[in-house]
Amino acid sequence: MIQNFLMKTKGVLMMILKFKSISILIFILLNILFLIITNKSYAFNDRYSLHKVNNSDDKYFSIFIYLEQEFLNNHMKERGDSLTSEKRSKYQHELKLAYDRVMKNRKESDNIPIGDITYQEYININKEARLNSGIPYEGWLFKDVFEVLSTDKQMKIIGELLNSFSNKSLSGESKLFVSIWLDMKEEAAQPASMKRKQSQAWLEKMRKIPLVITLEDTINETEKLVNEFIY
Repeated sequence: MIQNFLMKTKGVLMMILKFKSISILIFILLNILFLIITNKSYAFNDRYSLHKVNNSDDKYFSIFIYLEQEFLNNHMKERGDSLTSEKRSKYQHELKLAYDRVMKNRKESDNIPIGDITYQEYININKEARLNSGIPYEGWLFKDVFEVLSTDKQMKIIGELLNSFSNKSLSGESKLFVSIWLDMKEEAAQPASMKRKQSQAWLEKMRKIPLVITLEDTINETEKLVNEFIY
């Protein structure tokens, strides 16, 4: 599928080569891939239906909601556990309670605009909700990402993630996925990095998700094509 997809998008690559940026090319290709997915050209079974993945009636396909769900499912299976509907409902309830507590404990001196949320608040809300609902915090897709990447990158991720959710932006989510993936791969390739093993472990966990395999193949093939065109 990827080979055919890349051949069909060769014309698109030629038109945008003037940008001379692999990240932009990957971003555009992933946008096209996600559009194919949402138009049902990708063979999802019933378990991956848009409605079930996103728990929404508008059929918006959120890549991160899907990935978070699959990442957690795989983690719990390895523990001999499962994500029941009761745990899911309790988590949603605890998530709201944790959010309300964070908002209530804010001080005017914090100088945080109404409606905004800091990266640390976002982490604390998710951590508290998971612990209180019996869902392992280690099964959160972003746990290792936030522990590995810098504070500046954490803040950027939170901002772009929440903005994409709010605007139902497929392009925003796809761009963010590429950014996170490349950052984690770069960290995993650093021999002197103290967080190398943690990054490598996260990448391997992600590669257990079928869609991630497809996306990584797309990124690798795109880089190969770009190198052939430019060099």
